[in-house]
Amino acid sequence: MAALGTEGDKADGSSDFLVSEAEYGPREQGLFVYKPEFLTKRLIAVIQNVLRSGHADEVVEIRPSFGEPFDCLWDGLDVRADSVVERWDRQDAEELLGDRLKI
Repeated sequence: MAALGTEGDKADGSSDFLVSEAEYGPREQGLFVYKPEFLTKRLIAVIQNVLRSGHADEVVEIRPSFGEPFDCLWDGLDVRADSVVERWDRQDAEELLGDRLKI
């Protein structure tokens, strides 16, 4: 993902994402995305390719951390090697993000 954006621990505008160090479960990894423009089909494809390369039973939980007024999108997405489950309300995402929604 580093080839797609900048990792950082703050949503201050200087970073695009943060891979969480917290353990959500034995096969779960958290990814906080700070900018809607970073959440793209290409990002999903990169994550799925990594999962297919020996981690097919794991899931990456993407948590949109865009700040106010986007907090209702926090549930985000679960990315698996062969699927994506949208846990957020897709209609809310479309209304709030408009053309910034790239997935």
